[in-house]
Amino acid sequence: MINSSIREVKQMNIKEIFNSDNKTLADWCFNEFHQPIEADIESSDGLRCISYQMVKLANQYSYLASVMSYIKVFLRRAREDGNKDVVNLLVDKKDIIENALKTVSQKHAVLSRQITIKSDIMKELNMGSQR
Repeated sequence: MINSSIREVKQMNIKEIFNSDNKTLADWCFNEFHQPIEADIESSDGLRCISYQMVKLANQYSYLASVMSYIKVFLRRAREDGNKDVVNLLVDKKDIIENALKTVSQKHAVLSRQITIKSDIMKELNMGSQR
């Protein structure tokens, strides 16, 4: 059974991201991507939960990377047009999304490391029992 505290991300589409003020975007990123992870490596349910979280994080990373691509395209266009206000707005959006990307990536790395640790422990226990 997957832990009920894991929830799906309410994705903003690219239009909503560009039309939102930066405080709203930062709040959304915090609420959706800066949630604590669960890393119970002791039970099979916990490992299934970690597996689910890793898939979810991979999907979040792909989504945020796509958003970042759009922001970079529009940022370059705003710079070419000399629209300083839009450039400043997009630079802030880029920073917000970039921080969310780093958070998602770090969470994925932590879960991956937890699985490696569990695997190493199990190998060590099996080696000890064969002696």
